[in-house]
Amino acid sequence: MNYYEHHIGDYDEATSHLTACEDGIYNRLIRKYYSTEKPLPNDIPALQRLVRARTREEKSAVIAILEEFFSLEEDGWHQKRCDEDLEKFLANEPERELKKANEDNRLKRHREERARLFKSLTDAGLHAPWNIGMGELRQMVAGISATQPETAPETDLPPLPATAPATPATATQTPDARHQTPDIKPEDRTDVGGPPPARAENRIRPSDLSSAMRRHSIEAQPGDPRIIAAAESGISVETIEAACAEAKASDPKGRIKPGFVIAIAQRWTADASRPTPRARASPNPAPSYHDERKETIAQLTGRKPAHRPTQHPDGVIDVDADDTPRRLGP
Repeated sequence: MNYYEHHIGDYDEATSHLTACEDGIYNRLIRKYYSTEKPLPNDIPALQRLVRARTREEKSAVIAILEEFFSLEEDGWHQKRCDEDLEKFLANEPERELKKANEDNRLKRHREERARLFKSLTDAGLHAPWNIGMGELRQMVAGISATQPETAPETDLPPLPATAPATPATATQTPDARHQTPDIKPEDRTDVGGPPPARAENRIRPSDLSSAMRRHSIEAQPGDPRIIAAAESGISVETIEAACAEAKASDPKGRIKPGFVIAIAQRWTADASRPTPRARASPNPAPSYHDERKETIAQLTGRKPAHRPTQHPDGVIDVDADDTPRRLGP
């Protein structure tokens, strides 16, 4: 037994006449009785040694306590209250064993699940602290599962032929990423109505953004709703990397939050999407074709002092002969 009930009122009533030495010896004898779960040995010198009785007073106290509170039987010194508690304890032993077995089984399942979740994170290229809680760990793995594309269900493969085929069979479980000749599909053409739809492999995953933040020592999880929303809005990993550097520069010693980084990235994205303001008109605009024409006519008719004419880039003065007034006189 690791513990026993100690009723203070009953104990004080039964031991109020004992000296301090006798009270201490009595408690030591009781603790030895419960720890061994059997009667005390019928060997006074050995029993005195067990309870560390060294002086004459302590040894005499051992004998006095045994005679008053214990009864000597064939197998040793018995104490009524201790025997009753031990009987109840042993009667409940099967129930405790079953409870312990259930607890061991639960702990085993807990460890197996934890190992499986950590493996899922490792396979996805993510990492988590060793002492992370199960709730947060499950949320991280759920975030990975939510961002992975669905795959077609597995089907039974046909049996292999007895002899090898002329062309060796190749595995079809994973696609070949080396594209020698692009497979152009009608929906991929950009000359008939806009850019092609985004492919699944080009989509930004929340795990990509959270990994980029963790590379800058910013605690981030792919299951964070803000990170999921940022990935769905198309914020790139490069933008998050630059936003992390900007956040670190603004507060080098502070603890940067993922929301601060996402706010910077969203602000940059919004600024980039705004239309470029139109250039302001020059205070001295270039003369128009009609202005140049009027000036040329004025110079030819003598109405305006001649000066170097304004020419077009090709160096040709464009004047209509029919519209030029004829000079009178010789």
